[in-house]
Amino acid sequence: MPKKSARGPKPLHGWRQKQSRTKLNNKVKLGFIILTFLALILISGQIIRIFNTVFIDSWKLSSDHTKSLNFKFNTNFILSSDSISLVSFNIKEKKVTQIRIPPETYLQAGQFGRWQIRSLYSLGESTQSGLGQLLLRESISTLFGVPIDGFIGWNDESSTKDSDQILSDMRQKIFGCLGLFAHIETNFTPWELNRLCWEISGVRFDKVVNIDLDDFNLLDQTKLPDGTGIFTIDPIKVDSVIDQFVDPTLRGENISIAIFNATQYPSLAQHARRMIANLGGNVIFIGNFNKELKTSLVMGDNSETYKYLKQIFVLCEKTKDCDKIEPKELAALFSRAEVNIFLGEDYYQKIQIQPKN
Repeated sequence: MPKKSARGPKPLHGWRQKQSRTKLNNKVKLGFIILTFLALILISGQIIRIFNTVFIDSWKLSSDHTKSLNFKFNTNFILSSDSISLVSFNIKEKKVTQIRIPPETYLQAGQFGRWQIRSLYSLGESTQSGLGQLLLRESISTLFGVPIDGFIGWNDESSTKDSDQILSDMRQKIFGCLGLFAHIETNFTPWELNRLCWEISGVRFDKVVNIDLDDFNLLDQTKLPDGTGIFTIDPIKVDSVIDQFVDPTLRGENISIAIFNATQYPSLAQHARRMIANLGGNVIFIGNFNKELKTSLVMGDNSETYKYLKQIFVLCEKTKDCDKIEPKELAALFSRAEVNIFLGEDYYQKIQIQPKN
């Protein structure tokens, strides 16, 4: 007769443990799904916030933006915060030059007269909203004799950063300038600013040059009648010692350029000649045109120099509203230059920094 097993029936606790583990796994999966859902909501919120900051708010700050940034040439821009710097990025040579401008620097600000540079932004804004950055750009452009492509100003009142720190952020941001957009005012578009950050981040540390104007003996210290201490800078001295703004493309092409003043205002062609010369351009003639133009023109071949000068001097946005010069008028000038620039009323208004009506 077979013996009965001494172990008896199989206990039920193994089955219960299996069911318990199954329920626990289901709870863990449910918890993971809920956490993932919440994380997606938070991420979506951040994406919406960044989108609003980059593509909506920044466009509101870019109302003064009229020309697309051309990364074939040097990019010159202003960094404004507790300190003010002029930065030039040479994309061909992968070089960044920062010129620190003392806040006490006294300079000509178009029709507003002479002011300390630290007062220009508030002066412009008190006259017309959005005029502050334009006043800074054009005044510094006139002082150094170079075109200024953009403005980046720190406007976060809860924190402070000097221009050195802003430039450092631009060079270290992995995803461009997304982290800066919520704290700055700029006339660059989001795409331009991110491209600029991306390009600058690739510059080696030994290719970042910081210039102190006092090292070049460009600062003359004096006092205003009320005893306020100021610095003045002679533009002629600037042109003689600083060659950081020379554009490799303009110098390399060596295209001949003629400049004509098509207004009643004197010295306009000299103003443009200085700017082009500081960029490395080859100006062979300046003179007056025989009729006045409301809008500036650039005529010439399809060279890179022609494209760059057109970007700087042609301010008319709608072709049908721009002045024109007939071929016979151009032929009557007997100009031997490959590119001819005609400066109109709009260019004079630009450098005088006239508020828009």
